[in-house]
Amino acid sequence: MKRTRLMWLIVVPALMALCVVLSGCSGTESNLNRLIVTMINNAGQDTNMFITPGEDFDPTNNLAPGESRTWDRRYAQAQATRFITVNAGRGANIIDAALIEADFTNTRLHSYTATFAAGAVTVVQTN
Repeated sequence: MKRTRLMWLIVVPALMALCVVLSGCSGTESNLNRLIVTMINNAGQDTNMFITPGEDFDPTNNLAPGESRTWDRRYAQAQATRFITVNAGRGANIIDAALIEADFTNTRLHSYTATFAAGAVTVVQTN
């Protein structure tokens, strides 16, 4: 009986540690860079607002006037700078786009608000 308990005290933590190593994570998100973009459609009609690379025109990113959506990504620290583009368009045509350059050298969190109004995307860093 004691031998079985001892085996479980050794095997279970060892298996948990192996899972963490194989998954490539440390068990926390504190070592990841985070990029958040809140997109707001202030135009008078429905508009697709999406981030590239990674997204394209899709019904899930079609915003009615006054609606917003949040894009939230976490990245490994391997890359100090990330470039993304906030796009706004209709009918598979991009009307305007704005480039965001997030420099993670000194901070791990970058947050932006991107607003589409009067045919232009305006981006403001919020942190």
